Amino acid sequence: MTPVPQLGALSPRRRRAAWLVGGVTVLIAGALAVLAATFSPGWFLTPRHGFDLTRLPSAPDYSEDTAWLALPSDERNAGLSLAGDLPAGADAAADVFYVHPTTYFRGASWNATVGDPVVAELLEQVVLASEASPFNGCCRVFAPRYRQATLGTYYADPSDARAAFDLAYQDVQAAFDAFMARIGDRPYVLVGHSQGSMHLMRLLERIDGNASLRRRLVAAYLPGIALPVSYYREVWRHLLPCDGPEQVGCVAAWDLYRVGARVSGTEPLFHWRGDRVIRVPVEAPRQCTNPVTWRNGGASSADQHRGAAAPLHRGTPPHPLELLLAEEPLGMVVLGLADLRDIRVDARCVDGVLRVPDLAALGFPERKTVPGNYHSHDIELFHADVRANASIRVAAYLRQLH
Repeated sequence: MTPVPQLGALSPRRRRAAWLVGGVTVLIAGALAVLAATFSPGWFLTPRHGFDLTRLPSAPDYSEDTAWLALPSDERNAGLSLAGDLPAGADAAADVFYVHPTTYFRGASWNATVGDPVVAELLEQVVLASEASPFNGCCRVFAPRYRQATLGTYYADPSDARAAFDLAYQDVQAAFDAFMARIGDRPYVLVGHSQGSMHLMRLLERIDGNASLRRRLVAAYLPGIALPVSYYREVWRHLLPCDGPEQVGCVAAWDLYRVGARVSGTEPLFHWRGDRVIRVPVEAPRQCTNPVTWRNGGASSADQHRGAAAPLHRGTPPHPLELLLAEEPLGMVVLGLADLRDIRVDARCVDGVLRVPDLAALGFPERKTVPGNYHSHDIELFHADVRANASIRVAAYLRQLH
């Protein structure tokens, strides 16, 4: 594996040319803020035509390595790690199935093609580094490409939204089947973020009803989505919310806000219920796993927090609108991970969301999707905590077998 440069190890010239990507949606957040001054995001991002079965992008073939963002044989930036945090590699005892968030922002079509070069650049460079890399300490990482629904789908008519999300989910399900065929009888971890977490919620309905699949599930990490607590009595019959760092077969979910920030009713909250897409009321009770203590609810102190990491990008960051409107790749290159483990935060579950202090005041390269919403940082702010916990859960699962 190529050595990973740390921020402090860069030459002064190279350090000046580097900037931190503060989360997967970092630049889009800025773009939406610019647009919101004149247009609603839905007006700008939603396709002008209804969902059309004759205009679908080609389905990926998951028997081909090109249909995957990351595989054990080609980790790409999912293989990045901080100094002292060695990837498990071939010695890993479990595998991760990681489903990425929305990275297709144009309104030209309802679903992205898996070969879209703009989407591929953001996924391969930034997303894998930011969100998949914490799991390479416990597991081999498998990350499928899929025909994700465009961001505007969250602002669309439910009938069009359902069709676009269903196309994306069908890819995720097919990728999961291919993943299971590749790993044999090994245990596995599910990881998603945002749209990825939404699709994994539906996949977990299938897993919940299949004893063989359920027995091999180490845990599911579903940050970046409001997971209603009603799922555990109305949808999932066997799965439980995680309420401890060594619990297995459970689901961890959280979404991140600044202390005091308003949880807005305007935020689009689509979820699956079976094969239906529904809007979840913002006031619906939601699960909040504290990703420091791994308890269901409660608080943690700054000295318990293991620390953050963020992708380190070379060059001048593109203007947010440039990325939003890009028709060609912008030349983004992630050099490695910047070690931000000296930035520690206290965290507290309040009314179903995870609250942390003002990140900008702590020197963290914060970006907000809407005021006070730290959706971009759901995983990377807790990079070291997530990395450690994934290994702890895999070890607990293996002990349970003996």
